[in-house]
Amino acid sequence: MLSVWSAPLVTASLSFHGYSSPIGDPAKHEQTYDLEAAEIDGPWPPVGGEGTPHGDVLPLLTAFDDQLAILLPGERIDLRFTAPPPLEKGLTRTWFLTVSGWAKETSFHGRTGTTIGPLPYRGMTDYPPVGAGTTPR
Repeated sequence: MLSVWSAPLVTASLSFHGYSSPIGDPAKHEQTYDLEAAEIDGPWPPVGGEGTPHGDVLPLLTAFDDQLAILLPGERIDLRFTAPPPLEKGLTRTWFLTVSGWAKETSFHGRTGTTIGPLPYRGMTDYPPVGAGTTPR
């Protein structure tokens, strides 16, 4: 018996976490991170621009719009969801997390890799947008 239940997001809080230690073999794409072993300083250079202030970011995460929670290196968002109904005996549950967003790495190889901006938006057809201080492709 297939049953679909959506777990409403109840809280979302942005804070500094640090840089978690990698675990696994990156050559086999089996790398994950030890969230308990975080260092204050990380291997990435700082980015130009400001991120979202620490604290409640729930309003930024509850609609598919152009309002973004901008995380800086070393930050995290803690999410809390409504508890699901109990399962009947013998059943198992599989969770899927659906997200909509963008990731930008701070690489000197990218045309805008050293700054947060220009920010993407849902209707854009090319990134970075023409006129954002970069040359068109």
